[in-house]
Amino acid sequence: QDDDGCPEGDADGDGFFDSEDACKDEAETVNGFKDGDGCKDAVPDDLQAVLGIRADVRFKQGKAEMRRAAKETDALAEVLKKYGEDVEIVIAATAHKVKDADALALERAEGFKAALVERGVPEKMLSVRSLGARELPENPPKGARNDRIELQIKVKQQGAK
Repeated sequence: QDDDGCPEGDADGDGFFDSEDACKDEAETVNGFKDGDGCKDAVPDDLQAVLGIRADVRFKQGKAEMRRAAKETDALAEVLKKYGEDVEIVIAATAHKVKDADALALERAEGFKAALVERGVPEKMLSVRSLGARELPENPPKGARNDRIELQIKVKQQGAK
């Protein structure tokens, strides 16, 4: 709203007032990437490639400790650092064959987040959640395990800042 007291317009109907919309005539693409600018965009290929199930991350049975993946985690961190201001990433983890799968999965997600932050990924772009004992989906990536990490883009509600 400006000084005249009347509500502002939204010419492209994307939920951003024209006065705050960098692309007034083209609707925002709500996909979790640069959703705050009001412009059409696509998730970059290198970022899209690191999302989903991370088959390269392995955990010791019943523990939060990773077995390996230092080189892969370094490469992942380099990609994420490029988009720190433009995207929020949810680190989701699972745990199987343990009493408290939710707690262990959350501990794994927190540990993986810490590994990324140690490599320079801004902490504010990362959040964690537990998937408990959720099974693998149909047709998982080669090498995927039930005890796993998944990366997802957090999509904000349209017009939210």
